[in-house]
Amino acid sequence: MTRPDLLAALKAEREIRKTNPQRSPNVEAICRTWPPQHRYRKVELAEELWPRLQEKVRRDVASGGRLRVPAARVGVRALQTALSSYRRQIAMRMR
Repeated sequence: MTRPDLLAALKAEREIRKTNPQRSPNVEAICRTWPPQHRYRKVELAEELWPRLQEKVRRDVASGGRLRVPAARVGVRALQTALSSYRRQIAMRMR
């Protein structure tokens, strides 16, 4: 599978609900027909992609502007929620 093929398959899988409301997107479905040594699991994929996402979020936060990376916005919202609790010291370790 070429990179453009993989990107197209990922895009199609993300949009699966539009054509089949009973089905949720599943990135593992893309590699089901691949040889076993080339298949991946969601956790493995997430671990491989984590450094890139982490760098994007760090750059986004450091820019000081409006957060453009969705994961950064979700993280900030989670932090705000945790810090607004009267039990915030329990919910999140403070440095």
